[in-house]
Amino acid sequence: AVPTEIPDLPTEIPDLPTDLPDLPGGGKKITVVYEVTGDGPAEIVYTEKLGESPKRVSNAKLPWKITTSMQGATLVSVTAIRSSTDSGTISCRATVDGEEVAQRTREGTFATASCTKMILN
Repeated sequence: AVPTEIPDLPTEIPDLPTDLPDLPGGGKKITVVYEVTGDGPAEIVYTEKLGESPKRVSNAKLPWKITTSMQGATLVSVTAIRSSTDSGTISCRATVDGEEVAQRTREGTFATASCTKMILN
């Protein structure tokens, strides 16, 4: 039942940036896509908005993908940890407005892949 709940988490994301346009120096709005692939399951931690607590997805079934909008200076970040004791790989990827800004692949038991990029706009 857990995997069926995971796709429902992102439905709240589009509502978050609506309070940003009035901020001084708000910057342009960007579309961020996070992707995690490999041998799952995985624990995934990602950011949606600078200054807010990261979101966490437990026992994510791979491949996993989420699209969110951010505005102004922001930290694009997704980290995935394999939560399986057997050997395997895990990869993360982050894109901003369709361009890849970070990608990493790691191999092994409890391998961790982290993709981070500071965006100033």
